[in-house]
Order: sequence, then structure tokens, then C-alpha cells
Amino acid sequence: MSDSPHKQVPIIAVDVRMAQHSGIGRYIRETMPRVRTRLPEVCWRWVGQAPADWMQLTTPQTEFREWAAPAYSWREHLSTPPALAEASVRWIPHYNVTTGGRARLMVTVHDLLPLRFTGNGRAQIRAWLFRAYLRRIRRTAARVCVNSQFTAAELASLGQIPTERIQVTPLAADPTRFGTSTPLKDTNIGFVFLGNLKPHKNLETLLAAWEQVAPLVPGRLLIVGQRTGFFTTDTRSQRRIDHMGERVQFTGAIDDQALGLLLRQATAMVLPSLYEGFGLPVLEAMSVGCPVIAANAGALPEVGGAAALYFPPQDTTALAGQMLRTGRDEALRAQLRQAGLARASLFTWDKTAELTAQALRQVLDQV
Repeated sequence: MSDSPHKQVPIIAVDVRMAQHSGIGRYIRETMPRVRTRLPEVCWRWVGQAPADWMQLTTPQTEFREWAAPAYSWREHLSTPPALAEASVRWIPHYNVTTGGRARLMVTVHDLLPLRFTGNGRAQIRAWLFRAYLRRIRRTAARVCVNSQFTAAELASLGQIPTERIQVTPLAADPTRFGTSTPLKDTNIGFVFLGNLKPHKNLETLLAAWEQVAPLVPGRLLIVGQRTGFFTTDTRSQRRIDHMGERVQFTGAIDDQALGLLLRQATAMVLPSLYEGFGLPVLEAMSVGCPVIAANAGALPEVGGAAALYFPPQDTTALAGQMLRTGRDEALRAQLRQAGLARASLFTWDKTAELTAQALRQVLDQV
């Protein structure tokens, strides 16, 4: 596509360098193509490190422009690529906002986690950087999208972003992503933790609760996620998992089909996080009929509603009680499955896209 048509229509450039990541990558891949269909009058530029099928580059007025600088690197701040600088609007799907260009800016802030967990040196550096990014976002962003009312309230209460510039765009879970086959019940699958081994995931509380529950229920506790590659890693839980025997299994990251099969057979998915800006695993489990037990922290009650069981996030005894109830009561599990399916159906990527498109239209009106 030549550049001449771009002079006739607005250009929205989107930083998609993190499209292969787990959480934010899912958001990028599911939301952005749907938003594009809602703004057909706009020319789109995906700015990233490699083209991908989800970009649908054969669609009219859609281009890919390479940006080799890794996200959150010093290189990305040396210069903004022309694809971003020359656009009418820049949409940054995380908080790493670079300077340069005159484009109007829209940013998605998924949570304020870097400000909440600042224990070690690396985490303190990240918190300092995050505050700097938030100051830049406050100065330059016309709209800020967040995943939950919880995060919107946090941003407003901290004085970071004026309420009138915030748009809540909840996430979703597509059950077709996990396949449709229902296998024979594997009685060796019990409870599932879905998440990476980061300190705020509070896996220590789950492991302590499992030690109380394991002698009383069948099956294993499966830890599904990655151990390393983060600013902060829960090394204490890693060591504990390695010494808890065969009834605790760390699976590592698994593909969507395998995850769907596992969740459909599980007694429940347990998410004991101390903090979540949304809590996508809650919806993912509910969308395939897996009962959910979650901490009553962060945005988790907002996402799970009345369809999940809750516990105070650092109360091992309370968590053990909820796990024991769920493990022993088949009728309760059936009730949670039905309630979860209904709850998950309220969240769709089309709704996410429509709310996001509304925010982008407001930004385009300011161009």
C-alpha cells in the first residue's frame, strides 16, 4: 500500500510488539482485529517485530511496520519509529509509552501491580519506571483503557489519571479456544492453579492449604504456568513444590487444547492472588465449566461475581475449607459449573472491542 491514501484518512498505529506474551498477548490478538472492523474508515498500522496471521494483512487499509526494539528496553526510547510518529493516533496496549511524534495517544493500563509489590531491587526499579510512565501517560494520553472498575478506581484515587479520561474495557474468554472434546474423567486430576510463579500470585497459601486438604480428597494439585522470565519470581514456592511429592505437579505452560481438557476434568481452579487487575484465569476456567475458588482481592470478585467461591487471600484455613467443600460436594461443583458458564458468557471479546472502539472514536474526534 502506498503512503498517498493515508493523507486522506486517519491513521491509527498500534504497538503490537508484545503480541506473543501470555496475558497481554491474548488481549492484543483478540481485541485489535475486532476493533479494526468497527472503525472501517481508518487506516491501521500494526507496529511490531514480525508479521502474524492474526493481523490479517490482506485486509484493506492494514499494514505492518517493523520495530525491532524490544518492549521495555532502552532502545525503544532512543527514537520513535515513523509508523508511530506520523500516525493520527497511537494506541499503546501497555504502559511503555515512548516519546516522539504529534499523534494523539490512547494507552491501556492493565493494573498497578508494579506499585503494589516493590520488595526487591528489581521490583523497586520497575516501580520507579512505572511511576515515570504514569506521569507521561497523565500528561499525554487522551484516553486510558483499563480492564476493571477496580483498576479505574485505583488510578483515580492515586490521582494518576482523571476519571473522565478512563474507559473500562473488561477482558473475555473464548471457550472455543480450548477445543470441544470432553474426555473420560481422570480421577488423578484434582485442583488446578493457573498462573505464572510470581510473588503476588500467592502460591504459598495454596500450597499450605493443599497440605491440609490432600489427605482428605482424591487427585493432585496441578500448577500450570511458567517458573521464570519475570521481574520477580516466587523462588520460595518453587522450592516447596519440588519437595512436596507426586501429588503436586508443576506442568509448565501447556497449549490451549491441553488446558481445556485439564480444566474440564478439574475439581476446581484455585486463584489465590493477592492482587489482580482483572484475573483472566477466572473467566477461562468458568468458560469451560470448571468451578472456581478465588481470593477476595483486587478485581477477582468483580470478575467472578456470585459464580465463584471466595476466601481472604492469606487465610490458609479458609482456603482449605473451600477446597474441601468443593472436593467433597458434587452438587456444589455442579452448581458452580452452571453459574460459571453463565457468568463467563457475559464477557465477550466483541464487547471489549466495542468499548475500545468507542474510546478510539473519542480520541479521533480530537485529531
